[in-house]
Amino acid sequence: MHEKNILGIRIFLLLFLTISFYVLVLLVMNGSITAFENTVYSVLSRFVTPGLTGIMIFITNIGSAYAIIALNITFLVLPSTRKVFGYQVAVNSIVTDILNSVLKNNYARERPNVLRLITESGYGFPSGHSMNSTALCAIIAFIVFKRIKKDNIRIPVLIFSIFIPFSIGISRVYLGVHRAGDVIAGWIMGMAVTLVVDTLWMLIEKS
Repeated sequence: MHEKNILGIRIFLLLFLTISFYVLVLLVMNGSITAFENTVYSVLSRFVTPGLTGIMIFITNIGSAYAIIALNITFLVLPSTRKVFGYQVAVNSIVTDILNSVLKNNYARERPNVLRLITESGYGFPSGHSMNSTALCAIIAFIVFKRIKKDNIRIPVLIFSIFIPFSIGISRVYLGVHRAGDVIAGWIMGMAVTLVVDTLWMLIEKS
């Protein structure tokens, strides 16, 4: 595909994600999404068991700051991944984390007042675990798709990059530390950050 077409598609996707985020913000702030969020939590809470809670805690920890930092360090330390993944993934993770903190403090949405199966502090919107894991998985998928043409590698990476953030988001609602709107906002903004970082990276490499 022509480079200008790729850039145009990326700009359109970024515009779509930005509009979607601010529509979601409006729905959250005026309470229009509350019924949906309550329904999602109500459905997930029916499945609460000690065994499933253990699994959900394991899944949610995959999206923790410690796990993401560890993966970033691994990419940067290993010579085989430093140039291909390390620098771009690190920049993407740093930008995502900073933006998440800014958005949390800006909207200052309290976490849900439900049964919390783990302890969390700070504001809830957007979900940091969802936003950071989405950005991390998406940037890895972008890099793989640019460098590898084999579908037997691309397809598993694509499935992984969708499944992991989705599972982490579900775990956050199940564990009672986020509402569905927080998680959806995290998914949207994680993808938006990755589009911006990867596009700028692409343009810099071209120049």
